[in-house]
Amino acid sequence: MVETVRCSSGHRFPVNMEKHQHQTYVMCPHRGCHEKVKIRGRRFSFNLEWSKIKAETKMSRLEAKEKKRRQPATPMTLLPRPTRVGMSQSLAGVLALSAAMKKAEEKREEEEKEE
Repeated sequence: MVETVRCSSGHRFPVNMEKHQHQTYVMCPHRGCHEKVKIRGRRFSFNLEWSKIKAETKMSRLEAKEKKRRQPATPMTLLPRPTRVGMSQSLAGVLALSAAMKKAEEKREEEEKEE
């Protein structure tokens, strides 16, 4: 929501009220003016249920934190180290290298079974 505001010097300029939600004053952007312009009067009504809302959100945050803490950490799987510099620089190279390593490992297992 953009509103046009006027400073005491007569300069008119737009103010984005959504951007300045928590500000009472804005400075006039015109060259050499930089005067404070009041964009809204502050009046707060006290919410009687605020303490209840605050306690509920605090409890929900603590429960989420505890739940996250209880979950077992997943072990990280490490990719095999590339042996060639040129292949290690691309994802396709890493995938090809890992496939080649798997094939070599399978051949070794087959050879061990035959012996």
